[in-house]
Amino acid sequence: MRRFSFFRALHAIMPLVIYYVVSQGIPEVYTYFSNKDEYMALGVEHIDVPIWMLIISYSLVAVILFFSSYKKDNLPLKLSKKLPLTFFAGAFTAIAFNQLIIYICVIFDAKKLLEEVPNNRNTSLWLGLVLFGVVAPVMEEIIFRWLMYGRIKIMIGRILAPILTSLFFGLYHGNLLQAIYAFIMGLIMILLYESCQSLLASILFHMGANIVVFSLSFLPGKFISIADSPYVCFLTFVLGTIIIMYIYNHKEAGNV
Repeated sequence: MRRFSFFRALHAIMPLVIYYVVSQGIPEVYTYFSNKDEYMALGVEHIDVPIWMLIISYSLVAVILFFSSYKKDNLPLKLSKKLPLTFFAGAFTAIAFNQLIIYICVIFDAKKLLEEVPNNRNTSLWLGLVLFGVVAPVMEEIIFRWLMYGRIKIMIGRILAPILTSLFFGLYHGNLLQAIYAFIMGLIMILLYESCQSLLASILFHMGANIVVFSLSFLPGKFISIADSPYVCFLTFVLGTIIIMYIYNHKEAGNV
């Protein structure tokens, strides 16, 4: 473990800085050159950036970070038969934790917190699946699990690094409920990343979680009521836990 320094800390968070510069810069340019007068005439204060623009922004971030770092930062991409299981672990765990958080908000009369969670229902299903189900997970895993976690682990060790990295991941999501959810999921993804010694493990887990959560909002009402059942919450929690523990107990030899 190296000594902590300001420049090493800056190096560790630089992927997140690059993300904000690129992903915020491209939409700002789009907004600047859009027809503001037309939007103002319609009484629109905020100009929504098209999904395809976000896909381009996130993809560009992933490409920049990958090609600028893969020769300097160790990139574990081991293949194993356990990798497909991480996708289902993500899907089951996401359903369970989302429902559990909703139940807790209802029990403690904190429904207003649920209103702060962004609603992606107005997004096109297929473009949303590309953005939230593929592009965003790849970009975020490159940033948080590969680069930030790898660099922070070198500075402060493998005990505190998962906590600090997951804290960054939670705060990155911008509101309390998503921060709690992302913090827990971030810890699990680091566990799988280390266990499989492959970034593909956390990417597939992230994809499974995002795809199932995003897709559930497009289900007809009667199916949503089934998905919201406490029995489904309990079952998915058990299935997700079993898969995660199986992967952990059959982890690859060596260290990431």
